[in-house]
Amino acid sequence: MLNGSAIMAMNKRHILWLLLFAVAFYFAATLDASTPLLVLSLMLFGVMVLMKFPQWAFPLAIMATPLSFYWFFDELAAGLSLPAEPLLVFLTLLFLLQTLMGKRIIATRHPVTILLAVNLIWMFIGVFFSQLPSVSLKYVLAQSWFIIPMFFLGTVVFNEKRTRQKAIWWYVLPLMLVIVYTTLHHAQFGFGELASKRVMQPFYNDHTAYGAVTALFIPLLSVWTADGTSSKKRRLLSLVALIFLLLALFLSASRAAWLSVFVALMSFVILKFKIRWYVLAGLTLVTLSFLGLFRTQIVDYLSKNEDVSSSDITQHIKSMANISTDVSNLERLNRWESAWLMTKARPLTGFGPGTYMFEYAPFQRSSSKTVISTNFGEVGNAHSEYIGPLAERGVPGMLLVVALFLSILYTGQQVWKHADNKQDKQLALGLLLGLVTYMTHGFLNNFLDTDKLAIPFWMFTAMLVAMHVSIKKHKTVSRP
Repeated sequence: MLNGSAIMAMNKRHILWLLLFAVAFYFAATLDASTPLLVLSLMLFGVMVLMKFPQWAFPLAIMATPLSFYWFFDELAAGLSLPAEPLLVFLTLLFLLQTLMGKRIIATRHPVTILLAVNLIWMFIGVFFSQLPSVSLKYVLAQSWFIIPMFFLGTVVFNEKRTRQKAIWWYVLPLMLVIVYTTLHHAQFGFGELASKRVMQPFYNDHTAYGAVTALFIPLLSVWTADGTSSKKRRLLSLVALIFLLLALFLSASRAAWLSVFVALMSFVILKFKIRWYVLAGLTLVTLSFLGLFRTQIVDYLSKNEDVSSSDITQHIKSMANISTDVSNLERLNRWESAWLMTKARPLTGFGPGTYMFEYAPFQRSSSKTVISTNFGEVGNAHSEYIGPLAERGVPGMLLVVALFLSILYTGQQVWKHADNKQDKQLALGLLLGLVTYMTHGFLNNFLDTDKLAIPFWMFTAMLVAMHVSIKKHKTVSRP
């Protein structure tokens, strides 16, 4: 069974070979001549190596994710993120095989595990009611090889304390290479606002996904940098990485990512000062009542706001509330309205997992279309981790997502509150606030259908669940 001890047994020479393999794969895939043959040869070689050293697959999958790029196979009418997704498929098959052989799974009774399993089952059921069953099946399979290796196997691997921190660096260090590439590429265009939307390609498809992944790691690196009990070497490395990610976040020009970091900061204040849930509920109720009473005036004000996205950071922030002329905001509203109309048409099962981009066109109202509106999702999907499932998986699908996210947040809060040492408390706080950034970002964009965000998101979740199970087990054993 793959576990933290086996993975930690990897030495520096093994890591070097893994990095060389990733670099060789990248250059092979970017060659013009005989590309398919080279890629296939390297994949076969990789499978042979992994069959002999399966413990390499888990860290390599994480390290490869920031450096992977999307490759479309015409024969299959589908694409893969290479080399990350083949590694994830290998891990999924290996984990399922070992499970069938009777290997123990960690956290089977944990609420997050149960909700995640039910969510996967509901998606699979959705395939049978889908408007496009083949599309939905591909989507569910992709979700499976994101979730099974990083969460179900992850809870086993991250049962080892040392593996948790190392896994963060497995993602962050390659991400820093991508940041260097993106920043240098951006500099060639004079750090222009239009160029900021595409300079991270081919590693990230656009600036919003790039901004989201930097925001995800910023809270944890901030916590590690400020941790006075850590060694100077670790704090310095965390500070350097934090500077890289803050620079990337700023240059990404992703307003949703900026907002998510601000929400994470407010969440930290709530946790730090132990503000009670009923106080937050009261403030939320007052805020909603205020918005309801003055909704006409608010909409009128937002409609008159004509600040649009620009290179000026002040105008950039103000444009977040512009629903009059900012095309990005207007298109997002168009996608949400289309999703709502789709939900009204099929409220129980939705149109099928992964089908939104193929089905939303007839539900667009002519009055809501923008200059970038299309009949296919070239400019993104439903732009929401909550509204997308509503259209694709019905009301039950959306409720399952909300319940799952709330359960993850509760688990993170419990680990932070009850961890028996400062190191675990700091890690739990960073993971929790990182997940807050993505769940906030999820109101405005959706990326859990890509390896770039799904891998770190489920990795963070698996760490918190593994830590939570360990805490509960320790308390049970310690009872007199």
